[in-house]
Amino acid sequence: MRNKRGILLGVVISTALFTLVVRLNIDIENLLATLAQDEVTGCFLDKTESDWCRVRRERVDWVQMMRPCKKNMSWWQKNWNKYERTNAGKSIIISKDIRPAGEHSKFYIQSRTPDGRNKLNGGDSWRVKIKGKAWISPTVLDLENGQYEVIFMPMEPGRYSAEIYLDYSLCDGLRDPPNDWFIRGTRII
Repeated sequence: MRNKRGILLGVVISTALFTLVVRLNIDIENLLATLAQDEVTGCFLDKTESDWCRVRRERVDWVQMMRPCKKNMSWWQKNWNKYERTNAGKSIIISKDIRPAGEHSKFYIQSRTPDGRNKLNGGDSWRVKIKGKAWISPTVLDLENGQYEVIFMPMEPGRYSAEIYLDYSLCDGLRDPPNDWFIRGTRII
């Protein structure tokens, strides 16, 4: 009888340990599923804090930055016409999410053509300066649909304004020069 109780007790303890181990593994998997790890920066943060990782990645990941212009990099290749260029004066801010100091704030720029149509492709370079109690250089993310997300984090509360400049449109600032560019010098092609 004692031997049967010992075996039964051993089976109950083993089952309880197995259940505990399985439950622990499931909890760890659930925890890992709620965290986002960025391959480039190594950030491993909760999804609510992923703006920090996105900003870090955009500043160092050249492949991602160049993606909207990948098929339009040749000096001689002009896939776009002048009616598809962005007009900075007609472009607008379509949405904003302004947070308290110490948190990431953002707003979105919608690029528009000279005739006022919303652009549906990326490749523009917007330079933004945030001025106020402190000067901030935000990160501008190309969403590749004519919209650009501007992310910044003011550290001091106060009134801020944004100066927004269009540096270039349709990847013109990223085009590869001709192979003999430095041999020719400043001669007109």
